[in-house]
Amino acid sequence: MWDAACQMGPSMRPGDFYQIDNVRMKPNHHNLLEGKVQQNKIYRLEPQAASEHPHLKALLEFVSCSNVFEG
Repeated sequence: MWDAACQMGPSMRPGDFYQIDNVRMKPNHHNLLEGKVQQNKIYRLEPQAASEHPHLKALLEFVSCSNVFEG
């Protein structure tokens, strides 16, 4: 992240959910995806507001029905 977006990076925490608008994805030289965000279009999503965000709602339902985050 750079420009205005670089201010958000240090405050992002594992386990939180974010909406990142206008991100450009591409594979790197190890064939892993990396994204390019130049503007500060990153929003932390509150699980309590999942009804307003259908993708977050679906993700939370999936996580609650699986052991995807269990060791």
